[in-house]
Amino acid sequence: VEKYNIVLNKYGMYLLQNNIIATFDDDVIEQISTSEIINYSKQEIEQRLLRVRLILFGGLGFSGCNEEFNANRGIYRKTIDRKQEIEESKIFASLYDKVCSLLPDKKVIVFTHMPQKDWHTQNVPHNNFVYVNGHTHRNYFYDDGVYRIYSDNQIGYHQNNCCLKFFYLDDDYDIFANYSDGIYEITREDYWNFNRGKNIGITFNRKFHKLYMLKKNGYYMFILESANSNLNILNGGFMKRLPIASVRYYYEQMDNVISKIKTPLDKYSQAQKQIADKIKTIGGCGKIHGAIIDIDFFNHIYVNPIDYTITPYFALDIQRKIVFPDVLTLLQQNCPSLYANYLNVIQGDSKSQLTFTYAKSIKKAQTYLETDIYNASREIKKMQKLQNNILSVWLDTSLKLTDSDV
Repeated sequence: VEKYNIVLNKYGMYLLQNNIIATFDDDVIEQISTSEIINYSKQEIEQRLLRVRLILFGGLGFSGCNEEFNANRGIYRKTIDRKQEIEESKIFASLYDKVCSLLPDKKVIVFTHMPQKDWHTQNVPHNNFVYVNGHTHRNYFYDDGVYRIYSDNQIGYHQNNCCLKFFYLDDDYDIFANYSDGIYEITREDYWNFNRGKNIGITFNRKFHKLYMLKKNGYYMFILESANSNLNILNGGFMKRLPIASVRYYYEQMDNVISKIKTPLDKYSQAQKQIADKIKTIGGCGKIHGAIIDIDFFNHIYVNPIDYTITPYFALDIQRKIVFPDVLTLLQQNCPSLYANYLNVIQGDSKSQLTFTYAKSIKKAQTYLETDIYNASREIKKMQKLQNNILSVWLDTSLKLTDSDV
């Protein structure tokens, strides 16, 4: 281990062996050693990893819990014996248990050579952790949204066609994660850092008297108090005047407002996702932002928030737009490769045809210079901040919000 550390450090690399490697903003990388894992309190490690983007924990793991394929079978040749192997697995399992207790809510990637059953007596994956291992020469994959085990890229000894696989993992962080529910006065820098941790870019140079963070049941709301004591809800760098001059009132009503927005918004978001998934099946982008779904950089689908009908369109900017009678016509004219993919999907199977409900019947493509779809999209985008657990739009809780209101 010492020799590998010397060689790898020389070339700016890191050895993962009974330690943690963490990445932060600006490509900063830090190591947390074995002794630090053992001696850290939960509060100490949470503070150190408050703004962490990625956490890797791992090592060989060894096969101390495997009674069949272990050191007695010569898997380490003559480097260590069975007694040492069992001891090494106990050490690693103990460190792993400590990591689970220190970072129960973090998305830790556990890299080991041996699978968990070889080094831990319980062999129960921790919720939200990701497990990557090799050793068995038998590919295995499991991901149910809670447990994630990637052991499906094992190469073996004689493989000429190797490739690198990958998986997706959110890399956001929450600087207020350790705060209890309540109302807090924060700084401008706190607000900047919170949004940065959520991967939200903002410009926020406004003058203010006080800035409040409201946290309740995992959701956040930010209120700016101006010099004349007016209260304003913040949406990134934008703000909107609030009618009642009481921060406590908004804290008490947060749950009601979130519920009134979230129920119809979830229904609308599900309809958007179904359309986005169809676009992805033919190789399109499928990114959702506000009321708009991207096919590619210039071609989009607008989903009406009232009746869920769609309008396919091409746009150079918010004014110069061409709307199309249907998605197929747009693809045929503007996206030939996606159009070919679409034809391949439906060839010989009419049930695979991508069906949509269109906003209005037009017989051919036509210019559309109005900007109403972007106005609606901006409002939806504010509400979609709830997907990042941020309440950035306020509704009168005495009013009942319906699907058509959304």
